[in-house]
This record gives sequence, structure tokens and C-alpha cells, in this order.
Amino acid sequence: MEKASKSKLDYAQDTLTFAELEAAVGFESKDNLRVRDAAEKAFLAITEATDGLMMAHGQYPDPGPDVHHQRRVYLDTIDRPDLRRDYNDFQNTLHGDCFYNGHCPTSEGFKKYLEGVRDYIRKVREMA
Repeated sequence: MEKASKSKLDYAQDTLTFAELEAAVGFESKDNLRVRDAAEKAFLAITEATDGLMMAHGQYPDPGPDVHHQRRVYLDTIDRPDLRRDYNDFQNTLHGDCFYNGHCPTSEGFKKYLEGVRDYIRKVREMA
């Protein structure tokens, strides 16, 4: 594994841990902005993990408006429709619905999404 990809995967794990703490505080204090920030951090963990996987296999996503598309195409090329579906779901729910629009899952629903992010990172780490 390239050093850069390992650091991306470690960063993804650290970012998820921060998102979990932020979500717990946000739900406890009923602070929707903190919950929304936690959702964005959880999605950042997904993007960092995906980039780490790509980099471990010599692929480097180009920054810009097509980066999410590039990641999804990459997941298609390695024949991981499960990861592509998860990526889409996290992007739509955590990044789009919750962070941008404020339509966040309940506390219990959010915990399930965070478990899903943890599982995604685990799967990606095994492949890198």
C-alpha cells in the first residue's frame, strides 16, 4: 500500500471518530448544526477512504465538480456495486439531505449510518 493511501485511510477513520462524537453532542444538545456537521464529516470519511483505495491501486481522482462521479466509476471498474450503492446512499443522505438540506435521520438512524460508514471503511481497508 502506498504511504499516501494508508494516511488517507487513517484520516478516514479519524474523521469518522470525530463525526461520531460530533453527532452524539449534537443530538444530546438538540443542536441541528452540529448534527449536520457530523453528517458532512461522516461523508468526508467515505470520500477519503475511497480516495485511499484508489491511490493504493494507482488511481488518483481529479479535484473538481466530477470527483464524486470519478469515485463511483472507479467502484464500478473494480466490480464493487455494493460499495458504489453505499457511496451513493451516503452522498445522498449524509451529504445532500442532512448537511445541505437539514433533513437528517433520527439519532438512531444516524447511528446506523455511522455504523455503515465504519463498515465501508473496513471493507475498503481490506482491499487497499
